[in-house]
Amino acid sequence: MKRFASALCALVLLLGLTACNQQQKADSLKIGVVDETVAFQSNSATSEAMAYLQKKGEGLQAEAREAYEAMQADENQETTARYKQAMGKLQQSMGKEQQRIFGKLNDAFVKELEAYRQEKGLDIILPKQSALSMSPELDVTEEVTERMNKVQIDFDAMPEAEQDAEAESN
Repeated sequence: MKRFASALCALVLLLGLTACNQQQKADSLKIGVVDETVAFQSNSATSEAMAYLQKKGEGLQAEAREAYEAMQADENQETTARYKQAMGKLQQSMGKEQQRIFGKLNDAFVKELEAYRQEKGLDIILPKQSALSMSPELDVTEEVTERMNKVQIDFDAMPEAEQDAEAESN
């Protein structure tokens, strides 16, 4: 019975020490919280991306507009087919381009977020939307947005796979 009591005391002591160690780790955990929507949308890199997409789509939009006007002036199978083709081309091209551009933006955002986390010695950065309650000092949204304002992205540059595919088609 004495052995059992000694073992039980040792186990309780061990559990207590483990709990203290976990509490120390939690106390030293450095956390940042970012409003991803604000940081991602409210920066110059995103504004430049939107302007790029708008400019990129101007020619296709003009083509679709001309086809629409021709269809309105003389609606027949040919003008309707031309309009549908122009709209399909516009939607497909711009859809692919939007995915490519926002992929580049997202890659830059993740890179800047990780660099910020490392520079500030943070253990983790959480999305603000997942925090039920937090201290305002944990919010790093403004700093991350400022970092994104300095990011330069070459939107004209295509990934190597797309360049190879384009070269093969020519």
